[in-house]
Amino acid sequence: LRWIFACTPIRGGLDSPAATHAQQWLKKVAQNKQVELPRLIIEADLATLESTLHIIETYLHLARTLPAHFPALEQAEGHRSLLNEAITRELSRRRKPRSSDRRRVSGAASNCQKCGKAMPVLSRQFRLCQSCFRNQRQ
Repeated sequence: LRWIFACTPIRGGLDSPAATHAQQWLKKVAQNKQVELPRLIIEADLATLESTLHIIETYLHLARTLPAHFPALEQAEGHRSLLNEAITRELSRRRKPRSSDRRRVSGAASNCQKCGKAMPVLSRQFRLCQSCFRNQRQ
């Protein structure tokens, strides 16, 4: 059992919540008890979501190695999916738009640098309108 727990990948280091849970789980397994899946916290900040994901991933590893002691493999896989979705949602919510995104979203007008004519929406990333570009190439 010590060897199995020693080889268990624990993200976040030895001071992480995943390591704390693994130590508690080792004691339960040594007493020949089953380990219940920890509570899932979805509505939390990014750091808490990531810590919870690390705990679930540790549980999943041990559930594959010691299925008699960690019976909630399928439920843990579902928890991992929910956590990944919550983390993705939190990251996308925090993402600041780049300047090129803001220009596209705001619909800022862009004019041809040569003739001054208003550029179509899809051509706003270019400096010249299509007719000035063709004239320049000839």
